[in-house]
Amino acid sequence: MDYRLIIALLLCFIRPSKSTEDIGTVSPTKTPDVSLCPSLDLPPEVSDPSKDEFSVTEQPVTLKSLPLDHTQSPHTESSTGSCMCTEEPGTSVSDKEPKPTQTPQEFQALASQPKPEVKPEDCSSSVTREQMESLGNAITDFGMDLFKKLLNETSKPNIVISPLSITLGLAQLALGSMNQTESQLRRTLHFNSFPCAHHSLRLMQKEFTNQALQIASRIYVKKGFHIKDEFVQTLEKYYKSQTQLLKGKSADDTKAINKWVEEVTKGKIKEFLREVPSNIILLLLNAIHFKGYWKAKFDPSVTAEGLFYAEDGKSFPVQMMQHPKYPLSVFMDDNLNVEVAKFSFKQNMSLIVIIPIMDSNISSVASELNIQELLPRFPRTKNIMVKLPKLDVDYDVDLNNVLKELGLGVIFSHPDFSRISDQPLFVSSVKHKATLELKEEGVEAAAATVVAMSRSFSMFSINRPFIFLIRDDHFGIPLFLGSIKNPQPRYHKKAQYQPYMSYDEDLRSEKLLGPK
Repeated sequence: MDYRLIIALLLCFIRPSKSTEDIGTVSPTKTPDVSLCPSLDLPPEVSDPSKDEFSVTEQPVTLKSLPLDHTQSPHTESSTGSCMCTEEPGTSVSDKEPKPTQTPQEFQALASQPKPEVKPEDCSSSVTREQMESLGNAITDFGMDLFKKLLNETSKPNIVISPLSITLGLAQLALGSMNQTESQLRRTLHFNSFPCAHHSLRLMQKEFTNQALQIASRIYVKKGFHIKDEFVQTLEKYYKSQTQLLKGKSADDTKAINKWVEEVTKGKIKEFLREVPSNIILLLLNAIHFKGYWKAKFDPSVTAEGLFYAEDGKSFPVQMMQHPKYPLSVFMDDNLNVEVAKFSFKQNMSLIVIIPIMDSNISSVASELNIQELLPRFPRTKNIMVKLPKLDVDYDVDLNNVLKELGLGVIFSHPDFSRISDQPLFVSSVKHKATLELKEEGVEAAAATVVAMSRSFSMFSINRPFIFLIRDDHFGIPLFLGSIKNPQPRYHKKAQYQPYMSYDEDLRSEKLLGPK
């Protein structure tokens, strides 16, 4: 059985200000730190030895915010309760007179009344396919923004993030924000106005219920700290977040949170937090678990050691999975100098792989990459010989600097989270952790253990660094995004220089092809 698992966690801390000893005596002129912690929530693993499965678990920060809407231009600022008025050509507001049936006093009183706010409850009970696709596009664009920033800043060989998880965390934070904070979150998330984005996200999560993707949330609150009931109720309504109290003892709280994470991840993550800082007042946790099944099985008996070619010309051994006739959709983009392939899963999910070729590399490709333009170009699938590496990758990153560069500096300095609490709060840290694992477990009979191919048989080998995207094909929601330069850091031996071999030569070296 071919088993694939991705686990990602995003941790965002909200704390009281350093000068504040007692939460209950926070000065209104100082901003307590806010610590938000996403944690993983994995659905029960499905054990089916007849299926090759791909499973993903991801944890982002979950924060509350006002409803988000994505129908307006990204550069258009709007806030809840705003109103756009129209008037006849050639007239100004001062030229207009009140209706004769209204006295000047009545007209003035009417004009001074506050405009009604558009609340999540005002949104339609259903969402159109176009709206959900727009939501998917917005999350994809935000994910690419993050990925490109991280690629430029990290020295690590691999990047694994969950655009959906991080979006859910920041969207929940937006539920508790107002004014400039709300506007900046909306802009960074590529949501154009707030009114119905939370509603769309809720329906999206409902749509994924009983499918390959499951999502869960939890809130931890420090005992004695008051958060507004409306915030708790709204967070529960849109994200089904359960509220738990922190005991105030770091060791006990750390143990309780890690136990919950271990339970929902089915033991995949045993120590999510090393320590819960004593001055944390709020932890918002969100977990995503994805488990998908290949449309065609991989036979563990033909998995063999092969070479993976690094960007510097060196190569190192990795375990390569193989399939003689995988139904693959693949094309080449001459402008980007990349090969692009789509591995379809059951349940309308897919893995998209982008491999730089010629003199290009991941950085040069990513700088010019627009995934939205590539997605419509996939041709019909063909049965192709496929080789891809098993993956065993851990990734963790502090997102503070990246989010600041994307325009969210306000949440770390002087945000308006007055919908969460009347006490001033700010985000002190946003951390993301992910584990990507592709491995085979168990033994299953397969159609063939050795594949003999003619030289003319087409094939696709992922034996070079690549960019990947795991997405829901129905609405285009991106679950995971990243790049892999070292598929198995804990497996490969010391890198050694090897001349690059052609596909045929590579196949013959592994006895999959006969002599010329």
